[in-house]
Amino acid sequence: MQAAASIGPGAGPRLSWRDPALRWLLLLALVLQLASWWMQRGYPLADAVEFMERAQSWVNGEPLTDARTVRSFAFSTLFVPPFLAARALGLEDQRVVLVVARLLQVALALGLVAACARLAQRVSGRSAGLAAGFIVAVNPVLLTYADHPVSGIVLALCIALALDRLIEPLLQARPLDRPAVVPPALPDGLPEPACGSRPGLESSSCRNGWMSW
Repeated sequence: MQAAASIGPGAGPRLSWRDPALRWLLLLALVLQLASWWMQRGYPLADAVEFMERAQSWVNGEPLTDARTVRSFAFSTLFVPPFLAARALGLEDQRVVLVVARLLQVALALGLVAACARLAQRVSGRSAGLAAGFIVAVNPVLLTYADHPVSGIVLALCIALALDRLIEPLLQARPLDRPAVVPPALPDGLPEPACGSRPGLESSSCRNGWMSW
């Protein structure tokens, strides 16, 4: 049996790193995020400090009490390797760990831009995908938190990737697997409209003896 082919606006090649337009879009997003990093001072949310403190406390073997247990440890584990590396190297100045954490957050934000572009391309085509990616890249909310270790960016990335997988069966379904459209019933005595009587509405269903309205 022949494999089902992709149908719909997203049936063409997926947006990938080989696409020059997507590379330019990611470059624009990176420049904007680095500019936002340079212009900001301090932290927009205390969450950024709390996530980092929890990872540092775990590496140092300190008990996780009070505010250190408020935040999810799942996100804090992303920053455990930089703290472990700093401890192994004997670094007393922990600011380098913060720089690594912020660079990781920038990478996650770039991944969100690409994931949104690919998701929109699957649904509405390449132009829509690039437009969606551009909107995400220039979004002020994204630019505010793109260089701070907060969980909202990675949460949005996981949602975009999950939606991309969720619509996969719908885009791969064959036309025969989809429910048939039943034509509206005409009142008794009302003549059936002739095919081609309304320009632009003629379809294969009209050729079968009825017209889709």
